[in-house]
Amino acid sequence: MIVFKDGTGNFNTIVGAILAALDQSVKPLFIKIEKDTYQEYIRNVKKKTNIFPIGEGMDSMIIMGNRSSINGNKMYDTATAGVFGNGFTAQDSTFRNNAGPVKHQAIIRCPFINVGSTGIKTLYMKKNINSTETEIYGTIDFICGDATAMFQNCLIEARTPMARQYNTITDSTKERA
Repeated sequence: MIVFKDGTGNFNTIVGAILAALDQSVKPLFIKIEKDTYQEYIRNVKKKTNIFPIGEGMDSMIIMGNRSSINGNKMYDTATAGVFGNGFTAQDSTFRNNAGPVKHQAIIRCPFINVGSTGIKTLYMKKNINSTETEIYGTIDFICGDATAMFQNCLIEARTPMARQYNTITDSTKERA
């Protein structure tokens, strides 16, 4: 499956390609995404499984959004990519939320391979996530959530927050009965 923004591929949006995938598929679906900037919000419902969107490089295929909590969105709804389907792994692309620090929450949720991720509250982890050769930039609690995470060969950079805000690096464990 190929996504070209100009419509010359199978789909002109990434969301369209994901929605066309079979529900609960055990076979991997590789979606090749041509280099461009895509203004989209990826919501992979639980029924869409084993999806692999593959861009043409971290700096050349960008998925961008700008939702924030200041505009009345709940935290999850600010995500440029909010993924729940098992087996979803993005590769060779960048997910960016341009809401800016004034607008607060802006999150992304999905595992990455060679992916850039930029936002304020950048990466929210609800279930186990592995990231390899990934660049993650953000402010405040930009990697957060209740999951186990593994970062291999990753660049994690805390950007300067607004006045009277602070970046804090912590590790928390929640004991489960």
